Amino acid sequence: MRSAAATVERPKGLFDRSAEWGALAAFASDPRPGPAVGMVTGPRGQGKTYLLQELARATGGFYFGAQATEAESLRRLADQLVGRTGEGSPARWRGWEDALDALVALAADRPLPVILDGFPELVRQSPVLPSAVTSVCRRLHDGDGRNRARMLLCGSAMPVMQRLLGSAPMTADLQIEIGRLDYRQGARLWEIEDPVLALQVSAVVGASPAFRHDAAGEDAPAHRDDFDAWVCRTVLNPRLPLFWRAGHLIEREPDGWD
Repeated sequence: MRSAAATVERPKGLFDRSAEWGALAAFASDPRPGPAVGMVTGPRGQGKTYLLQELARATGGFYFGAQATEAESLRRLADQLVGRTGEGSPARWRGWEDALDALVALAADRPLPVILDGFPELVRQSPVLPSAVTSVCRRLHDGDGRNRARMLLCGSAMPVMQRLLGSAPMTADLQIEIGRLDYRQGARLWEIEDPVLALQVSAVVGASPAFRHDAAGEDAPAHRDDFDAWVCRTVLNPRLPLFWRAGHLIEREPDGWD
């Protein structure tokens, strides 16, 4: 019998990540009754958001990314939910538990991923959020068991996600890390056959999918003798996003609110 995950179409633009996509698709389409919680972690720039947005598209799931403040996040979430259901403005939410109740109701009759991206930022705004997730899932388990919400909580702030995974109220049915691509995968990503040139490119920009296209202006070194000129055209070119990327990553990676 064909598995439910096999019916979730793989995105055409997805590079590699077969194992990660398979695990996410299997979790999102798991037909067993009752809710489930998955946590997706990994360094910035490795494609977590792209994977989750494509998973939502492929399954009809619900994706939401954190906003700047709790009030803004809840307002945007309410607007997005209204756009999804077409039922008019929802009742005024008192907090995240009310919002989560409204979200998991989308999965009343079938498995459905409900994705909260930027979860550490949401927790920073609302420290009660992990407990709210646990409370909502516990109530669904204690109910008739028909709800099959597949909640996916995603974040790049690794220390925060690790603390959440290890905390008493928060347990996960799926834990998946979207790690860095290795040197050989990077060579295929950049479409470089020369191993020396591939190693040079990897030493400068690693193998992050985020650096391959828009950030580098769709520019790859043509051969070894073009490498220095390519660095000047892209990595050292302040008109391209790649020039600013390293500083942005360093600023955002540490757990600054610990």
